Amino acid sequence: MLVTLLVAPHMYDISGGKYGLILYNPSDRDGAVEEADNLQSGLQAVGCQVFREEWTTKAELSKLIRDGLQRITDCTLLIVCIMSHGTAGALRCEDDNRSVAFNDVMFEFTRKLPPELPMVRYVMPCKATYLHF
Repeated sequence: MLVTLLVAPHMYDISGGKYGLILYNPSDRDGAVEEADNLQSGLQAVGCQVFREEWTTKAELSKLIRDGLQRITDCTLLIVCIMSHGTAGALRCEDDNRSVAFNDVMFEFTRKLPPELPMVRYVMPCKATYLHF
């Protein structure tokens, strides 16, 4: 059976591996674990194999992205969910209140994945003033 995903103006064959990568920062976020639980249940319900990890520092987030991408094989669809507090265009990290620019995070994915791979990005930067991607 051919399963397709329509992303205008393209149609993709997503009959192979479907993956969900949930990376969440629970720092000062009541309900973060429950949000991750709900996302995981939803992604599994639509047939995704889910990799879920908690992070608090910029180094941890970078490592989890690299490790997550290495675990993904025969991928025809990747759904990336990153949750944290945010500031203008960035995700807040706990190491000295530094932040990581959202575009830098997405660059990690785009430089390691085939350009024809459909990737759905869901980022929830609570309290961010804006997010451009």
